[in-house]
Amino acid sequence: MNHSTSNVDLAISVCRQHESVMQRFASTDDRSAEALLSLFSDMNLSASRDLATYTGYYEIKGTNGGFLTLDTTDTRLISDDHQVIYLRRIVVAYSADGKKVQCHSIKEGDSFDGGLLVVPDMNLSIQFVRSYIEGTIVQIFGKVGDTELVGSTRFNPVPLSTFVGRYKFRSGKPKEWKDKEVLTILPKDDLSLAVKFEDKGALSAVDSFTYNPAMYVMTFRQNESSECILMLGTAGANGLACSITVKNLDTDELTKAGLAETLPT
Repeated sequence: MNHSTSNVDLAISVCRQHESVMQRFASTDDRSAEALLSLFSDMNLSASRDLATYTGYYEIKGTNGGFLTLDTTDTRLISDDHQVIYLRRIVVAYSADGKKVQCHSIKEGDSFDGGLLVVPDMNLSIQFVRSYIEGTIVQIFGKVGDTELVGSTRFNPVPLSTFVGRYKFRSGKPKEWKDKEVLTILPKDDLSLAVKFEDKGALSAVDSFTYNPAMYVMTFRQNESSECILMLGTAGANGLACSITVKNLDTDELTKAGLAETLPT
């Protein structure tokens, strides 16, 4: 599983989003489920729930590099009263020429109903239609300002549940790490996953994490000074794969821990 430098940069952006959530989480004394839902009301919007299924990069026909993207990040937190809180942020980006880009985070006042996305701040109204046409799987048509557009994508977002499995190191240092189980992603119920990660010699539960279904990147705090970045994917006959990188939150230094692989469970 190879990841380019640009993919690493994108993974770091997911890491930063998780850090931002955790900073907001740490800034409040009341961490009950009710208080957290209020604190993160901007990440708990009805417009975001179904819109996330259309996450992807849409090429706009008849333009020189024009595009529209939907970028989704999902975060799970555990409240002090032991409730699981699911948060979602979706950013809409539009470019008519592939150079100048307009970005907007979905917020109150935006709507998504019947496949129609309306964003007043962008003067945007786009209809999403899921249908297979010449290799594309979703079609879009509508307007941004006075500009009419038609586009499509070949992409489907990939849920974290796709990567359920037990991951063992296949490469990296020290050598004794080889074949050591370092990550477990197991289905817990219809709404959540049980995630555990190797820390100081034993698998420990990961309560709070952020996942991006377009980049297959998961990030979470390993401890107070470091954040883990998991770049998930496939490894041919070896099944699933996970490239593990640790980011030092004090210095921003990145250290690649190794590559873990697993046969699907």
